Amino acid sequence: LNVPFTGTSLQWSSVATATFYEYLLDDDQSFTSPVSGTETLTSASTGDLMPATTYYWKVRAGNGSGFSAWSEVRSFNTGVATKILKNESKASLTIVPNPSEGQIQLSLDGKPIQENTLVEIYSLQGKLVERFEVKNSASSTDLRNLAKGIYRIQIFNEGRFYSEKLIIR
Repeated sequence: LNVPFTGTSLQWSSVATATFYEYLLDDDQSFTSPVSGTETLTSASTGDLMPATTYYWKVRAGNGSGFSAWSEVRSFNTGVATKILKNESKASLTIVPNPSEGQIQLSLDGKPIQENTLVEIYSLQGKLVERFEVKNSASSTDLRNLAKGIYRIQIFNEGRFYSEKLIIR
């Protein structure tokens, strides 16, 4: 069963002594660049996900004294995008390097992004974390202020929308 790539809810059982829960979510079962979160409830929303991807997650209970052991690793798959929006282009957005330490170069079909192009970066939960306009198409973009994890970069250029996954290590 595939979950929609528009997101799902991670759910777990309550622990009597827990005052909060910490979870990790990653598309790598080794959790090399996970998205993490803390919840007081027994569920968390993932926000937007990448289509046709296997995601892995685990959770642990916490309180003022520390944490429990991690739960067993659970996984789910997202569905494939079957509907293409009219304004989507066949042009591809490229991010180099990806995974990155934070300095990236963006290009569309091998050409630098045009100046004044709007770039938005979203967390795996779908939260907008960065928005800027490209000032110099030849320069690299500095995202070293972002926490390690998986993001989605969206670009709006000449009325068209492009999206690509970015991993910050």
